[in-house]
Amino acid sequence: MTEPPDDLRSFELRCLDDKVDFLQTLYKQNRKEEALTLCCVYIEGLAHNIYGAPKNAKSKEYFVKVLLEHGGEESLRLVDPPKLAEALRGCGEPLVTLARAIEGHFSGSPVELFTIDELVAAAHSKLSPDQCELLAKNAWLGTTAALAYKHLRCRLVHQLDSLDGLISSNTVFRGEPAERISFNTLYAALRRVMDRWKDLFRDSFPRADDSAGGWHALAERGHVTTDMATQATPCHPAGETPVPPRPVRRLSRQEVTTPAGGERP
Repeated sequence: MTEPPDDLRSFELRCLDDKVDFLQTLYKQNRKEEALTLCCVYIEGLAHNIYGAPKNAKSKEYFVKVLLEHGGEESLRLVDPPKLAEALRGCGEPLVTLARAIEGHFSGSPVELFTIDELVAAAHSKLSPDQCELLAKNAWLGTTAALAYKHLRCRLVHQLDSLDGLISSNTVFRGEPAERISFNTLYAALRRVMDRWKDLFRDSFPRADDSAGGWHALAERGHVTTDMATQATPCHPAGETPVPPRPVRRLSRQEVTTPAGGERP
């Protein structure tokens, strides 16, 4: 059985670079919806691979988590309280009660956006301890990253259209008009997410002659599939993300909804 060439890793990375670079070409050619669709799909695909998501994983959680942890765009980390309340109303008790409390204390015009930490801190004087705990666990549902999944990714994939913008003119953050979420915002985040994936990719693939045993040893440990070890086909259909090795450990449900650094998505 033949090992894949050692430079296959570099080839895989160049393939991904080409895919992501092409989004800018699409956008400049006024194919903005196509560029935005692929941008969202690539973020989602990379998120699944970065976190080793199981096949039946809920894509929204991973999409939001990777943007909060690795996207590097503050505008995607902000919580819109009315939108959060709207999301919580469909989650049953006690989250419906929490939604009513959020609407009662965080409504008004203009709508003020918060980071997750700021929102939880502001809620301590307004909500009960139990409600504050629920808020910290579920605030990610009202982030602009979650809104991007719902109103951009899902609408583009399933309805072939999207909202023109996720942030209204009646929204402020720390006293200033909030930044509109656009292709440029998500594209910048995608490039940072891709950089994180590249680091994991390079660290996960040993050279064919190293002590870890090359690709077949990875396949035996479940980091890559047997097909990847034996066939190692470097090219992928347009619109699909290259399949990298997954990290050694799968995340628990709690870890999926808790980003590094103490904030919850």
